[in-house]
Amino acid sequence: YGLTQNDGEVGLLVTVREKTYAPPVLQPAFVVDGAQPENVTFTLGGRLTFLDIAGYGSELRTDFQFGNTYGITTELYKRFSQTSRWFFAPRVNASNSAQWLYSHNNPQADYRIGRAEAGFDVGYAVSRFSEIRAGYEFGYLDASMKLGTPEFSSVSGEVGAARFRFTTDHLDDPIIPRRGYFNELTFHWVDKSPGAPASFPTVDMRTEVFKAISSPGSVFLVAQGGSTIGYDRTGIPQYFLGGTGGLLAYGQNEVRGDQYYLFRAGYLHRLFALPPFLGSGIYAVTFYEVGKMFNAPGVSRLPTDGAVGLIARTALGPLLIGGSVGDTGHANWFFALGRVF
Repeated sequence: YGLTQNDGEVGLLVTVREKTYAPPVLQPAFVVDGAQPENVTFTLGGRLTFLDIAGYGSELRTDFQFGNTYGITTELYKRFSQTSRWFFAPRVNASNSAQWLYSHNNPQADYRIGRAEAGFDVGYAVSRFSEIRAGYEFGYLDASMKLGTPEFSSVSGEVGAARFRFTTDHLDDPIIPRRGYFNELTFHWVDKSPGAPASFPTVDMRTEVFKAISSPGSVFLVAQGGSTIGYDRTGIPQYFLGGTGGLLAYGQNEVRGDQYYLFRAGYLHRLFALPPFLGSGIYAVTFYEVGKMFNAPGVSRLPTDGAVGLIARTALGPLLIGGSVGDTGHANWFFALGRVF
């Protein structure tokens, strides 16, 4: 692009050239989880996107992972017509992931959780920021212990669930936001699941709010929760806390059950910029967490912790390094490469 003149007027001339290497578009990703520094897990992944493969505005998105989690997910996004906000989205996925369960910093068990599912959604794009989806998914679940002391029963069998989801995303950045908000509400009616004698519901909610209070600084609040609405015979625990997913001072997946809430409030401060070939910036972050997992075995009634750390937005993704101290003697240092918020 550059400046040009036309009839004595100065304007901006934009020249468009078709890329020789895209589409499709390949976006690589790395996830390193050091919630337990003596047992670091690594996953290499990415997304391959084909555009207009089933008509104008359609996308075929394929996510893949190798490492601690092996998996592949493919979804076709297709609008009913070129101008319609209604769309449909068939998908298939298969994955197998390791789930370590800790008590404080002591490993208790290693589970492998495998899934193979197919589903179909019909949705409506409310705006470029929000969408509503409803559909059904079915498949197979295998959750089995490989090492350690059983913390819950191993199960395997068919799964099936109706799903409704509403998402709105007004964050100014998908990696390290400084302002804006994000909301997601998901409801499942699980009519078939191994180990569960009857159908049961799940409701999951997540809200993130970021507010810039100065040129380098922002405050944030993340609130999330989930519930089976009184149904407690669900086969395996539906929710896990502990580690980088929430309650950083606790051991990985130490807190588990079928109903929880978690609040994380903190302050994010940009310290300085990185050279472009290394990344974009270094941030200091501090936050406080308080949560509750109802009827969770072996944890306090109201787990809490405070954490401080540094975030480097590198060319490979955000790198978080820090330490956390919590209640009932919980403390841990951690690092992670991948999604922070």
